[in-house]
Amino acid sequence: MPFAQQINEALAVQGARIDKASSDEKARRIATAAAAAESTKKRPLPASNETSDAKRQKLEPDATSSSAAFLAGFDFTSLPAALITELVVANLQAFADP
Repeated sequence: MPFAQQINEALAVQGARIDKASSDEKARRIATAAAAAESTKKRPLPASNETSDAKRQKLEPDATSSSAAFLAGFDFTSLPAALITELVVANLQAFADP
């Protein structure tokens, strides 16, 4: 077999490339997961002396219905496309990947 040594060398090189690519991908996934976990951390709660479980009072009883009515009558086509794109991307980035 005249090419056996060359084939074995090529397989060894390819195996090393696959191992390196696998470890690089694992490192990338770990870094991506760490970055995602860091960005989704909640802000620390401010120190407070109140330990009651009382609910907050609603200050504006019809806040949701009035904002919904405003949005229903708003003409979104009047906004620039770049702004809409930025808003959509920002809202998508606010949610973690499932």
